[in-house]
Amino acid sequence: MVVHIKNPYEGTKTEDIAKELIGKRTFMGWPFLQEGLVVAIFDSLFKYEKMTVVPGSPPKVISNTHSPHGIGHWKTRAERIETFYSKKVGVMMGSVAVLLHVRPLKGWFSTFVCI
Repeated sequence: MVVHIKNPYEGTKTEDIAKELIGKRTFMGWPFLQEGLVVAIFDSLFKYEKMTVVPGSPPKVISNTHSPHGIGHWKTRAERIETFYSKKVGVMMGSVAVLLHVRPLKGWFSTFVCI
């Protein structure tokens, strides 16, 4: 079986994707899913992350450019992910345009208060 994935964010700016996803919970590591928190988003030129610019104000999405070495590293990582999923796992996703930096959630729990 081969899975084909359509990109729901096709045509959307990376900055808009970052504003929507950073700070949200998601699942990673298909087919053995683990829950994680999106902390940054990378495209071929920039790293987007939420930071507090002015103390006391809400955090904003800030973009930082990659170094020349970082651009090559991003391209290698994107190609490696595409190759792994297409050859080893049977997932056809097309070219990788955006990468998410997701931190795994360990020990995530809910607290219930009885009144």
